[in-house]
Amino acid sequence: MGAYKRLSLEERDEIALLLSHGWSYGDIARSLNRSVSTISREVQRNSNHWTRYRACLAQKRTQRRWRRRAHKLATNRRLRNWVFKHIRLYWSPEQIAATLKQAFPDDPNMQVSHETIYTYLYVLPRGALRT
Repeated sequence: MGAYKRLSLEERDEIALLLSHGWSYGDIARSLNRSVSTISREVQRNSNHWTRYRACLAQKRTQRRWRRRAHKLATNRRLRNWVFKHIRLYWSPEQIAATLKQAFPDDPNMQVSHETIYTYLYVLPRGALRT
């Protein structure tokens, strides 16, 4: 199946359609060449027992979550400086994220996931971390 990539709106539309036709998560996963856990997680995250899975809502929720994550490092100078300091010390994003949780257990503004750090670093201009 290869490296994970986010579900597209088209894939979400297909999931909604196939669910409405009674397909199982396994059948949908095979149809989209995705893992069953990806389909299951997507449906669980974006529906509940009151509302069925809807592709457009799932897409909006996903985009909102990603925007919120990316802005955290872009807008929180204290957090960004802390992360960059440790990147320059050759810490991995996993080490940084774990240490942030320990160093700032009661401050969610000073906590990010390692995925957020990787995403933010990926969009930085080349050489932006140089001192």
